[in-house]
Amino acid sequence: DIYAYISQTIKQDLIDLGIKKEKLIYFPNCVSLSKFKQYNSENKTSKNKVFNLITVARFAEKKKGFDLIHKIALKIKEKKINFKWKIIGENSKLLLKNQFFKSNTDSFELIDNIENIDEEYFPHTNLIKHYKDSDLYINLSRIESFGITYIESLASRVPILSFISKGSNEIIIDNFNGFFVNENNLFNFAEKIYQLNESQNYLIDIKKNCFESVKKFDLDLISNKLLA
Repeated sequence: DIYAYISQTIKQDLIDLGIKKEKLIYFPNCVSLSKFKQYNSENKTSKNKVFNLITVARFAEKKKGFDLIHKIALKIKEKKINFKWKIIGENSKLLLKNQFFKSNTDSFELIDNIENIDEEYFPHTNLIKHYKDSDLYINLSRIESFGITYIESLASRVPILSFISKGSNEIIIDNFNGFFVNENNLFNFAEKIYQLNESQNYLIDIKKNCFESVKKFDLDLISNKLLA
C-alpha cells in the first residue's frame, strides 16, 4: 500500500517502476542527534598537527572507491601533508594486499567494522569517537542511494570531501558542510585536501555548519513525521 523512499534518487527509481506518487512517503536514514551531542570534538589548529582523515565503508573496491585510496594518498604525500587516514569498515584490512599500504602503515589505521550490540541507537559510541577525532571525512563512493555515514559524519561536526555523485548531492552542500570535486579528478581531490590542511581555521568555520545541516535527519523528527 505504501512505499518508503530514502532519497530522491530512490523515489525516481520507484516512479520509473510504475509506482504511483501518492503511494510514496519520504523516510530517509536518520541519526539520534542527542547521542552525538554527548561527545565533544576538539578544534585545534597547528602547522605540525596531524591532519586526520576518516572513511567509513565496507570493502567494496569499486563501488566505495577503495581502489582510489592509495592514488590519492600518494598525491597528498607528495604535497608533504602530515596525515593519518582511518578507514573503518568490514574487510578494510584487505587493503593490505596492496603494497602501498604495507609500505605506509604509519599513515593509515585500518579498523574492522564496529558493531553495535549493546547500545540502543546506531552508530556505536566507539565509532562516534572516531568521527569526532577526525578533521575531514573522505567519501570516494561512486554512487550511494543515501549515505548513512554522511549524516553520521555531519552529526559529529566533520565536513565531507566527496566526488559529485547521486546520493551525496542530496546531503552535502558545497562550501557549507562539505566540498565537491568533479568525478574521478584525483589531482583536484588531493589539491582540496592540501588547501583544507593549509586553511584549518576555514575548516573549523565549516564544521559549525555541519550539525545544523543534519538536524533535518534527526531520528525523533523523522519518526514523528512518519507517525503523524
